[in-house]
Amino acid sequence: MSLDKQLRRQQRALDALVELLHRERQALTQGRVDGELLQCLADAKQTHFVELEALEAKRRQEQQALGYGADHSGAQQAARDMGLLDQWRALQESAELVRGLNERNGGLILDRMTYNQRMLNALHELRGDSLYNPAGQARKASGHLAYRA
Repeated sequence: MSLDKQLRRQQRALDALVELLHRERQALTQGRVDGELLQCLADAKQTHFVELEALEAKRRQEQQALGYGADHSGAQQAARDMGLLDQWRALQESAELVRGLNERNGGLILDRMTYNQRMLNALHELRGDSLYNPAGQARKASGHLAYRA
């Protein structure tokens, strides 16, 4: 396979991952989170990352077979020599976009987890279960909530 075709395959894979990350962000910003949907998106995201790693390995093999180094500078030089520099730069920009989107989505997940933990702590305190004993040490949780109608 030519380097041109390999770069196009990587670009399509990155474009699909960008779309998936936008869907994940939309799911994370809903008032009520759909856990099943988020799990499906996380599984699909993992599959895409594995695919991208395989495509990256294949691209490096292609460029090495053409006599270029397997590193970033080798890739850039190969792209320049073959008139694919614009395509290479677009691929790099897409990869950076994926990184940023994934990082922001991770922040949203962390924020939601922190909020959920605070809500659980508040419920424990309302129930009368202080999280700390009089000496300021954390108490062991009972693992269940008691409630009354």
